[in-house]
Amino acid sequence: RPFFFIFSATTEIYTRWLVGSVRCVLETDPDTVVIGAGAAGLAATRTLRERGSDVLLVESSDRIGGRAFTDTTIFGIPYDLGASWLHAAHLNPFVSYGQQQGFDVYPEPRNYTYFVGNRRASNDETATADRLYRSAYQAISTAGRRRKDISALEAIGTERLQAPWGPTVAAEIGAWEMGADLDQFSSLDWWNMEDGENYFCREGFGALVAHYGREVPVSLNTAVTGVDWNGAGVTVRTRKGDIRTNRIIVTVSTGVLASGAIHFSPALPPAKEESFDAIRMGTYNHIALQFRHDLLGTGADHYIARQVDSEEAIGWIMNLRNTTLCFGYTGGRYGKLLEEAGPSVAIDVGLSELEKILGSGIPVSYTHLRAHETLR
Repeated sequence: RPFFFIFSATTEIYTRWLVGSVRCVLETDPDTVVIGAGAAGLAATRTLRERGSDVLLVESSDRIGGRAFTDTTIFGIPYDLGASWLHAAHLNPFVSYGQQQGFDVYPEPRNYTYFVGNRRASNDETATADRLYRSAYQAISTAGRRRKDISALEAIGTERLQAPWGPTVAAEIGAWEMGADLDQFSSLDWWNMEDGENYFCREGFGALVAHYGREVPVSLNTAVTGVDWNGAGVTVRTRKGDIRTNRIIVTVSTGVLASGAIHFSPALPPAKEESFDAIRMGTYNHIALQFRHDLLGTGADHYIARQVDSEEAIGWIMNLRNTTLCFGYTGGRYGKLLEEAGPSVAIDVGLSELEKILGSGIPVSYTHLRAHETLR
C-alpha cells in the first residue's frame, strides 16, 4: 500500500523543548515520507532510519512533539500545557524510555480528598462516594463486556446518579477522565480501551517526548496540503514544494484529517473518510494555578473534588510533581463552555470553585490557563 495511518491519543501531544533536534532541508525524492512530528511520527521515523530506510519527516509547525508541550517560562518550573499523564504504564514506551534516560518517571500516587461545602468529607461520606464510583464504573464495564454499544449514561442509569454524590461521580468518570460527558461515549469503547497504572514525569511529558526526538531529522514549517496517490508512487504537496516518494505514513490527528486540511487525490475509501469524523477526541483542558504554598497541606499530587449538584464542575490535582502548581481539569460540555469563554473567565471560575473550599483571599502568585487536548 502507498500509505497508512497511525493514530495515538496517548502520543498526540505538544512540546516547546526543542533543543538538540535536527532540522533538515526538504528532500524531493525520499523512499518514505512521514507526515507529522508528534510522538507517533517521531517513532515511525526513528524505526525506519534504524532499519536503513531513506525517510523524510515533515512537520507543519516550528517544533517537534505534536501536543506534548513542556514550558518552563510561565511558572519557572516544568509545566505541561499538553499531556501530563503517561497512561497505561505497562504498555507506554515512554515510561521505560524515561527511566532509562534519567528522567524522574514515577507512579501516580492516587491520593484524593472529597469535600462537602468547605469541609473535608467524613470517612462515611467518602466511603459512600467511593461505592457509587465503583458501582457506576462496574455498570459501564459490564455493559461493555456484554458487547452492548450503549452510552455510559444508559449503562449506569440516571436514577443511580441522582444520589448526593451522583454529579461528582458523573464528572469524574465522564468529563474528567474521558473528556466527554457520560452520554457522549460508548460502554463498548470504554471496555475495549487500554487501561492500567498512570505515571508522571517530573521534568514534564513534553520534555520527555522532545528528548526522544532530539536527534530525528525533521523539516519544520512544512505544511502538507495534499497527497496525490494516483498511479505509481505518491506525490506529497507542501507549502515548500512537492515531494515524490514511494510511500507515506500519516500520523496527524483525526481532527486535522476531518478538517480537510490535507486533500487526498483520489479520495480515500468512504469507510476511512467517515472514520476521521467519527473517531473523535473530547474536550479536556487545564486551569493552571500557582500558589505561594501548599494550601491544604495535602502534599504532592493530591486530587480533590467537591460534592456538587451538577456536572458543571472542576476537579483538581494539588501540588503537581511536588510543586505549588495546581491543575483544575475540565472536560466535556462544561470544559468546552469554559474554553469558549476564554482564559480569564476560566481562571475566575477556577478560583471561585477553590474559594468554596478554602474561603476568599487565596494567595495566588500567578495564574494561567491553556487548552490541553481539544479535538473535534
